Amino acid sequence: MLEQYQTTEDVAVGASLTTILEVTNTKGLPKCKIEVTNTGANAFTDFAVRLKDHALGKWYTLSSGTDWASVSVPWQLKVMDPDPMTLAAGLTTHVELDIGPAYGVQVQAKRTTATTAQVRMLFGE
Repeated sequence: MLEQYQTTEDVAVGASLTTILEVTNTKGLPKCKIEVTNTGANAFTDFAVRLKDHALGKWYTLSSGTDWASVSVPWQLKVMDPDPMTLAAGLTTHVELDIGPAYGVQVQAKRTTATTAQVRMLFGE
């Protein structure tokens, strides 16, 4: 069983963490693969994945900042090179996470100088 979501156009990335894609995990699938492309002209300065446990829950950060430098964090199954936190212009990277039965997933990025991004997300078992 798979569920796929994606942005339909470039999303402007702000000077503070900006939500690029927010998805409800309707089937409660535990694995999440994220492909993020920096479609702009400048590098990211941060990248975050946030979760919500239920419809009325609050968003909390699963991984951000230097968490991406090491895959020793138990919920990070795989982080491909290049590092999503400092993803350079024109590059794509992939992240694979174990999110348990999380209700929602948010992907965010931040930059110093204007840039844009696109995200594809795949949920599976």
